Amino acid sequence: MVPSVTVSTNGAATTKAKAEKEAKAKKEARAKKETEAKKEAEAKKEAEAKKQAEAEAAAQAKAEQEKMNVLKQAEPTANANYPGKNLGLPPITAPPLPISAQQQAQLQELNNKYFSNQISPEEYFKEREAIIGGQ
Repeated sequence: MVPSVTVSTNGAATTKAKAEKEAKAKKEARAKKETEAKKEAEAKKEAEAKKQAEAEAAAQAKAEQEKMNVLKQAEPTANANYPGKNLGLPPITAPPLPISAQQQAQLQELNNKYFSNQISPEEYFKEREAIIGGQ
């Protein structure tokens, strides 16, 4: 009789273990579904954010292009008629220098030497005074 009692206890333990195993499997499956649902929701949210960012960038580019078009239209072209374009006045010319052409050439040569650091400031002013003073 003792062996039959052991068999019945063993059967109840096996049934309980199976039930626990099934409950654990269901719990794991539920957790897996929840994790997948969270991942899917995050991916969807990221896709929407990316789509919105692209739409904003496109809108900004379009606004910038429209701004450039307005600026281009506002600029007068070379062939356009606008007030003040042709007033009929001659261009302003500088008056002639009060020194001779030879003195102008000497001053130009002196300037070239000075700016290329071939002569000192003292020498420059001394020679300049000699050229201009010789009028």
